Amino acid sequence: MDVTNVRAVTPDFIKMQQLQDEIFQLIDTWDMKVLAGVREQLGQLRTLMLTVERAFNEALIGAIVLLEDRDFIPHQQAADSHYRLSSVLSRLSQLYTELTRQNQRLELFPLSSFEEALPELRSRAASKQQQAMVFSQRLTQLRQQKADIVQAIEVFDRPSIANVLKGLIPSEEEIDQIMGLVSDPRIDAGLVKLVTQKLGKHADALQGAKTFSDLSAARVRLDTKIEEALADQQQAQHMLQAAQMELDATTALCTIGPRRNAWLAEMRKVEQECHVQTSKLSATMNLEVAKVALQELCAYLKSIQMAYDHS
Repeated sequence: MDVTNVRAVTPDFIKMQQLQDEIFQLIDTWDMKVLAGVREQLGQLRTLMLTVERAFNEALIGAIVLLEDRDFIPHQQAADSHYRLSSVLSRLSQLYTELTRQNQRLELFPLSSFEEALPELRSRAASKQQQAMVFSQRLTQLRQQKADIVQAIEVFDRPSIANVLKGLIPSEEEIDQIMGLVSDPRIDAGLVKLVTQKLGKHADALQGAKTFSDLSAARVRLDTKIEEALADQQQAQHMLQAAQMELDATTALCTIGPRRNAWLAEMRKVEQECHVQTSKLSATMNLEVAKVALQELCAYLKSIQMAYDHS
């Protein structure tokens, strides 16, 4: 086999190592951010890749040991030499059958579930984002209601206006009538009207409030609602982060499949070449021809071992 052909059937072990490192790095980065079942699946994939690599090494070394310096030239009985050839071919078949089996296990290892899960995960993340937005808006609304009520209390509680209002919340029509009785120059009709208009926007929070005491009670109720809304908002944000993290993890893990396939394609070059070379052999073939063919196979396998050791 010439150099060009050897290169064509020699795995790129440097590329394989890079792909394997990337796969294992993806697993290490994301396995704690997915469901337990997926985490277990990733652990199985790591174990299987290492098993395939071990099967490759065992087949490679076992075949080299089996074939090195092997001689089938008959001395007295040709049947004995053919029997030894048959034994060698049988052992070779066992070695590469196991390698093929492990390669097939890796090839068939299910990774499509990552891609299949993406639509649902995207939908869930979008739903959680919408929920978080609703809770955030609710919290903002409650805080604004409280701020407006607090402002009204601060204005109405000033002695000069409190004495005039007698503890009652004025209507906009009443403000112009009573402002002439207010002696504090810092309080004008515009300010009182402003806080009164703001209160008018929060009927649900005020629950029919008519007095300053009612405003204070509304503020207390809002404190409770704000505390509850804050807890809801934090919970919604946590659920959004969890959903987004699972989506990000699954999206990243989708890239494992192509890397696994590329890694396996390199690994299978040896399996395929050995199949090509051994398919020409049989226990009844000419012993000289068999010896030359097995020597070529051994030389090929040694070149693979050298490339592997130097990678």
